[in-house]
Formats: sequence, C-alpha cells, structure tokens
Amino acid sequence: MQLAQACSGQPSVTPADTGVGGVASSGGNSAIGGASENGGTAPGNTTGGSGGCDGTPRLGTVSPATLKLELAQSTRPFLLINVHIPLAGNIPGTDADIAYTDVPAIETFIGADKSKPVVIYCMSDHMAQIAGPQLVADGYCNVRYLQGGLGAWQSAGYAVEPT
Repeated sequence: MQLAQACSGQPSVTPADTGVGGVASSGGNSAIGGASENGGTAPGNTTGGSGGCDGTPRLGTVSPATLKLELAQSTRPFLLINVHIPLAGNIPGTDADIAYTDVPAIETFIGADKSKPVVIYCMSDHMAQIAGPQLVADGYCNVRYLQGGLGAWQSAGYAVEPT
C-alpha cells in the first residue's frame, strides 16, 4: 500500500499500481476506462469549465509494464512529465521535463483542468513522490507516478531517450 495525500489534507491510502483518472486496477494492472476503484474520475471527464474532480483526489501509481501499454495506445489521454533533476534520460513520449521542486511550473504545464490525467516520473520515484502529493494537495485529482521510476523502466528492458 502507498500513502497518498488527499486534497482535504487527510492522508489516503492507495493500493500499488492503482490509478486515478479512470485507471482501474485489475490484478496489478491498470486500464484506461471507467472509474477507478479508489474514487478517481475517468480521463477527460470534467465537472465545470476549469475541470473538476469526483470523490477524493489521490496520488496513484502505475507500473512500468502498464505505462508501456498505455503509451502504445493510438491516443494517449494523459501527460507524461519527467520531474527528475538533473535529467538522466526520458521515456519516449515524454511531454515535458520540469523539476520536481518547481510544482508551480508543473501546474502551469498541466493547465487549469485539474482533472487532466498526468503521469510523473523521476529516476527512482523519490522525487515524483515529493511532487505528486503537492499536485494533489493543490487539487489535481488524476495524478499517478511511475513505480520505481526510470530505473524500473530500464530494468524492464524499455527504451530510454538521452537528454
């Protein structure tokens, strides 16, 4: 189980490889689709012009294998952001490199729609676990981080682009 920070300031516990933003856990794997088992909203679903969140926002996780499958889809409903400093490589398809210490810049990149699905990663997942709860505390409700980070991605045999 992973400890996550809810928007209300109260901690919420999210099982490993669960998601928010419509990523439902099934035997440790996630799939883009309906509501998640931990109360997130489906990708693209908003409640209001600036985006909204149903239920209690939580920081979710995604395994390297699941992220690889999600990245292979013809349409990708989430942003992929590398928050590691210094840069040590990127997962192919990364949308931005923004330091985990610059959460306002991450939020600017994501935009006003706080329900927009986002996956953040770093080398080990430590920096992502610092930035992620801050995003959730600021109202972003579809945030996941890559379990084990870029190191786990590489260990799974997946390609990394040099920076």
